[in-house]
Amino acid sequence: DELDAFDRGLFYKVKSRRSDVSLIIARAFAHQSLAAIWRELPDQIEESSWNLLWVWGMPKRADFDNLLSFQKINRFRSTRGLTKKDLLAKNIRNKVASTKDESFMIMPLTYALPGEFSSFVAAFSSIG
Repeated sequence: DELDAFDRGLFYKVKSRRSDVSLIIARAFAHQSLAAIWRELPDQIEESSWNLLWVWGMPKRADFDNLLSFQKINRFRSTRGLTKKDLLAKNIRNKVASTKDESFMIMPLTYALPGEFSSFVAAFSSIG
């Protein structure tokens, strides 16, 4: 019974409008190494009783501010500039420009499509 399992396991909750995200997370937690410990939070259990909140986008500030000591979220505050490849590349280019230190040139060319499609095509049309 799921209510009995509440006493002996950890619970995750998926917060996403995308059904494919919920399905992927459920499949991952169904793996035998995780299934013995983790279960999806049942609907009849209080919504804030989860141990792990899995979100697709960035959680609201209140999600971070109201965390209990046993709760974690799969995101970190203020890390968008590190976790999105295009923003990470931009931040590294800015670091190189501000410090003139070429040792930071570790990122390949990146493009945020479709907005930078013309730049993408121009860069790769010369490769031949």
